[in-house]
Amino acid sequence: MLGENFLSAEINSLTESPIVYPVRYHDISRELSLLAPLLQQQVTAQVYRYQLTPGEDVKKDRPKKALILVLGALLGGMLGMGAVLVTDGIARYRRR
Repeated sequence: MLGENFLSAEINSLTESPIVYPVRYHDISRELSLLAPLLQQQVTAQVYRYQLTPGEDVKKDRPKKALILVLGALLGGMLGMGAVLVTDGIARYRRR
């Protein structure tokens, strides 16, 4: 094989080199040793979890259709009167 020497040298270096631990290895091992006694404890409590159903119907809050129609009519009427007054004012200004 062409890469046999390279592979055997790589395998030899990996087997002979010391193991390199991550930076936080000792911190993690200390935390695990502190947590180990928790595995020995006997659990006697029971946990219950439930969700209550909503007391009222869930629906979107929005204005009623009649209110929207009334407000639209008022706004349309005010805009219409404003447009009539502006066009009448422009017509009177041009007549002078």
